[in-house]
Amino acid sequence: MMSIKQWIAPSLLVVLLGIQVFAPVGAGSIYKWTDSNGKVHYGDKPRSTAEEISITPHPAGPVTQPTDAERKELRQRLLNMYQEERERARVDAEKEKKLRTQAAKNCALSRDRLRNLERSAYVYRLDEQGDRVVLSDQHREEAIRAARQAIARWCKQSARK
Repeated sequence: MMSIKQWIAPSLLVVLLGIQVFAPVGAGSIYKWTDSNGKVHYGDKPRSTAEEISITPHPAGPVTQPTDAERKELRQRLLNMYQEERERARVDAEKEKKLRTQAAKNCALSRDRLRNLERSAYVYRLDEQGDRVVLSDQHREEAIRAARQAIARWCKQSARK
């Protein structure tokens, strides 16, 4: 009968040889092929139209944690970016508010002008000497049309959110 020492040594040798022999089997090849619909597939078993892809593993580098100074710098840069974004949003909101306010004023002026054009018995303009020149019916209709277009443009802008 074999002693335990005599049995362990050959068994250990067989296990080590098995690991050496079968280790490359786990690192199989990768294949790439395109099916009839044009879709690209990858797999570990070769197909008739497959091409073998060589993959070179890259050793993983050591994972390093940032230092306290690097963390503080990163945090400060992030806070600065947030602050800049808030400032840009505030400036944009102010500009938009001014534009809406001016559009609301122009809307009211355009409505007032249209009301005057429609209610007046006659419409005039002043010439270079300051004398009144009465507009023809055609010019009056053109002025009314222009006032309506101005209302549509300015009132639409003032209602924007």
